[in-house]
Amino acid sequence: MLFRQIASAIKYIHDKNICHRDLKPDNICFTHMGNMEGNTAKLIDFGLSKMMSYEEKIFSSLVGSPLFVAPEVLNQKYTKKCDIWSLGIILFLLVGGYPLFIGIDNNQTNDKIAKMEYEFKEEGFKEASEEVKDLIRHCLVREEDRFSIEQVLEHKWIKKDKMLPKNIESLFNKFESNLRLYRKMDNFEKKIIMFIATRLSEDEVKKLENLFVVLDKDDNGTISKEEFLKGIKNIKEINISNEDIDSIFN
Repeated sequence: MLFRQIASAIKYIHDKNICHRDLKPDNICFTHMGNMEGNTAKLIDFGLSKMMSYEEKIFSSLVGSPLFVAPEVLNQKYTKKCDIWSLGIILFLLVGGYPLFIGIDNNQTNDKIAKMEYEFKEEGFKEASEEVKDLIRHCLVREEDRFSIEQVLEHKWIKKDKMLPKNIESLFNKFESNLRLYRKMDNFEKKIIMFIATRLSEDEVKKLENLFVVLDKDDNGTISKEEFLKGIKNIKEINISNEDIDSIFN
């Protein structure tokens, strides 16, 4: 799902204490042209992004693109939840087919954003589910009432069981043997492997990406030891010991 991929990317950078601050369709690209099925969304353009320190959680710079900026950004006092507002605007556009809060100029647009008043018009949302509308409502509200990125990803509209690939056993066995080999390499050999990995075919990358998505249960862009163990729990013919797993993750 396109929106889930974008939201997962935001969770990853938020976990790294980075706020994007300029989320919009222009800053989303795809791995290849054509059909959306099987495509992968990529978040780009971090020119306005800001690293948050543990002391500094409030931003004051007036940044972002007019139609996608959060109301609190206009007041120049905001947190990383401004990205969630922008996600809500993107989702509204993807589902309804038209953007919100358009004015005859930036001042009128900003006034509409500040009022936070909108409706789901029938021509755009006639076939939209109540679940997706509910998610939009939880994104396009005052900052203190707005969802966190974790709540977005846990929402019933976006949360779906991740299906295991049909060839999961062979993928896991190959994955496990490669990890074991990688652990024994020195730094120079690892750099060579990284160089080769950047030249994998799109199909090879997609297979690995699907496996990664299955394992990454909390959508934070990393795989923990606990997620790895849960992932292999119900899969037969996986020949990997607890000692090997401990070595990989330690």
